[in-house]
Amino acid sequence: MEPLNPSDLSRALMNASRREASQMKIPYDLTGLDWHNLGFLGWTDPHAPQRAYLFAPVDGEPLGAILRVTPAVKKQTMCSWCEDITEVSDVRMSFEGQHDPSRFIAERVQRLQRNIEQFLRRVRDTD
Repeated sequence: MEPLNPSDLSRALMNASRREASQMKIPYDLTGLDWHNLGFLGWTDPHAPQRAYLFAPVDGEPLGAILRVTPAVKKQTMCSWCEDITEVSDVRMSFEGQHDPSRFIAERVQRLQRNIEQFLRRVRDTD
């Protein structure tokens, strides 16, 4: 990911009004981030925990979206980004990558990046 400053992030928000973009609270020192090792940047608003922000490079430009938290579901659900099942009743181990863990992790990271890009494209294309 290329380094971004607060103005870049505000301009990248696709589903926000100018007011919402200008009021965005960034809880990071952006100059201290290791941008080249980031696939995406995201955080929960420290003043509004029901709101979160997501930014990622898509088709050569930074795109961002405001995300709103939905009420918790008390059943097993699948994360559409990481394609991981979240069991809310207890914790379970996964043995999917036991034969080649580094390859397994690399593939999961690539898939996560692809899914985030597809999500941001859908947000862009519906606005």
